[in-house]
Amino acid sequence: DALVSAAEGDEGLDERIAESTEEANANGINSTPSFMLGRTGGRLQKVEVSSLGPEGLREQIDALLRR
Repeated sequence: DALVSAAEGDEGLDERIAESTEEANANGINSTPSFMLGRTGGRLQKVEVSSLGPEGLREQIDALLRR
């Protein structure tokens, strides 16, 4: 698979995976898919979704925009 071959040559991949894992753990992310929302440059917050379509995030996005 071309994607796997490309990843094997990426020297920074292990470091990025470790950083992502650390960030996920710090934010209580322990399953996929998981979603975090926040304003650009601001703090992200984990959100629970009611479905994986746009309607599943609409309420949380609308609430964020009202702040």
